[in-house]
Amino acid sequence: MWPFGKSAKQRFEEALADQRLTAVLGLQVEVKDKTAKVTGEVPNERYKDLVRAIGAGINGINDVDVSALKVVESAAGADAMAATAAGEQAAPD
Repeated sequence: MWPFGKSAKQRFEEALADQRLTAVLGLQVEVKDKTAKVTGEVPNERYKDLVRAIGAGINGINDVDVSALKVVESAAGADAMAATAAGEQAAPD
Protein backbone atom coordinates (compact mmCIF):
# COMPACT_ATOMS: atom_id res chain seq x y z
CA MET A 1 0.00 0.00 0.00
CA TRP A 2 1.53 3.31 -1.04
CA PRO A 3 2.14 5.53 0.78
CA PHE A 4 3.05 3.01 3.42
CA GLY A 5 0.77 2.83 6.42
CA LYS A 6 -2.10 4.84 4.91
CA SER A 7 -5.49 3.37 4.20
CA ALA A 8 -7.48 3.99 1.02
CA LYS A 9 -9.75 6.25 3.09
CA GLN A 10 -6.82 8.36 4.30
CA ARG A 11 -5.39 8.65 0.78
CA PHE A 12 -8.78 9.70 -0.61
CA GLU A 13 -9.26 12.28 2.15
CA GLU A 14 -5.80 13.70 1.47
CA ALA A 15 -6.49 13.83 -2.28
CA LEU A 16 -9.73 15.75 -1.64
CA ALA A 17 -7.85 18.14 0.69
CA ASP A 18 -5.14 18.68 -1.94
CA GLN A 19 -7.66 19.68 -4.64
CA ARG A 20 -8.52 23.35 -4.15
CA LEU A 21 -12.13 22.94 -5.28
CA THR A 22 -12.89 20.15 -2.81
CA ALA A 23 -10.62 21.17 0.07
CA VAL A 24 -13.08 23.75 1.41
CA LEU A 25 -16.11 21.45 1.30
CA GLY A 26 -15.37 19.27 4.35
CA LEU A 27 -16.53 16.07 2.66
CA GLN A 28 -16.66 12.85 4.69
CA VAL A 29 -15.33 9.57 3.27
CA GLU A 30 -16.04 5.98 4.30
CA VAL A 31 -14.51 3.02 2.48
CA LYS A 32 -15.93 -0.50 2.68
CA ASP A 33 -15.17 -3.39 0.32
CA LYS A 34 -13.23 -1.08 -2.03
CA THR A 35 -16.25 1.24 -2.41
CA ALA A 36 -15.87 4.80 -1.13
CA LYS A 37 -19.03 6.56 0.04
CA VAL A 38 -18.68 10.34 0.10
CA THR A 39 -21.11 12.51 2.06
CA GLY A 40 -21.44 16.24 2.49
CA GLU A 41 -22.49 19.24 0.45
CA VAL A 42 -21.27 20.41 -2.95
CA PRO A 43 -22.16 23.62 -4.82
CA ASN A 44 -23.34 21.89 -8.03
CA GLU A 45 -23.72 18.52 -9.77
CA ARG A 46 -20.34 18.77 -11.55
CA TYR A 47 -18.56 18.38 -8.23
CA LYS A 48 -19.89 14.83 -8.03
CA ASP A 49 -17.94 14.00 -11.19
CA LEU A 50 -14.84 15.66 -9.74
CA VAL A 51 -15.12 13.61 -6.53
CA ARG A 52 -15.55 10.43 -8.60
CA ALA A 53 -12.48 11.28 -10.68
CA ILE A 54 -10.36 11.92 -7.60
CA GLY A 55 -11.48 8.65 -6.04
CA ALA A 56 -10.80 6.71 -9.23
CA GLY A 57 -7.11 7.55 -8.87
CA ILE A 58 -6.82 6.03 -5.40
CA ASN A 59 -5.35 2.55 -5.11
CA GLY A 60 -7.73 0.33 -3.16
CA ILE A 61 -10.89 2.11 -4.34
CA ASN A 62 -12.84 0.51 -7.18
CA ASP A 63 -16.05 2.55 -6.97
CA VAL A 64 -17.08 5.94 -5.60
CA ASP A 65 -20.64 6.37 -4.34
CA VAL A 66 -21.66 10.04 -4.42
CA SER A 67 -25.39 9.44 -3.98
CA ALA A 68 -25.24 10.96 -0.48
CA LEU A 69 -23.69 14.22 -1.70
CA LYS A 70 -26.20 17.03 -1.39
CA VAL A 71 -26.16 19.82 -3.97
CA VAL A 72 -26.60 23.18 -2.26
CA GLU A 73 -26.51 26.01 -4.76
CA SER A 74 -26.28 29.55 -3.45
CA ALA A 75 -25.17 32.80 -5.03
CA ALA A 76 -22.51 33.43 -2.36
CA GLY A 77 -21.23 29.87 -2.59
CA ALA A 78 -21.09 30.01 -6.37
CA ASP A 79 -19.18 33.32 -6.27
CA ALA A 80 -16.68 31.91 -3.76
CA MET A 81 -16.17 28.75 -5.81
CA ALA A 82 -15.72 30.76 -9.02
CA ALA A 83 -13.13 32.97 -7.30
CA THR A 84 -11.32 29.89 -5.97
CA ALA A 85 -11.32 28.32 -9.42
CA ALA A 86 -9.91 31.53 -10.88
CA GLY A 87 -7.17 31.56 -8.25
CA GLU A 88 -8.51 34.65 -6.55
CA GLN A 89 -9.64 35.22 -3.02
CA ALA A 90 -13.33 36.03 -2.58
CA ALA A 91 -13.85 39.49 -1.11
CA PRO A 92 -16.01 39.61 2.03
CA ASP A 93 -19.32 41.45 1.76
